[in-house]
Amino acid sequence: MIHGGWEFVWGAYGLTWFVLTSYGFSLWQRHRRLSKREKNSR
Repeated sequence: MIHGGWEFVWGAYGLTWFVLTSYGFSLWQRHRRLSKREKNSR
């Protein structure tokens, strides 16, 4: 039976949340930048 290890589990959840949030933020920034570029080219 495995005892303990919850620190690793919560650390992995925290890291995953951070990575997914950062990725979502970068996609949002890229989308904003591209939509501004489209508006300026019209």
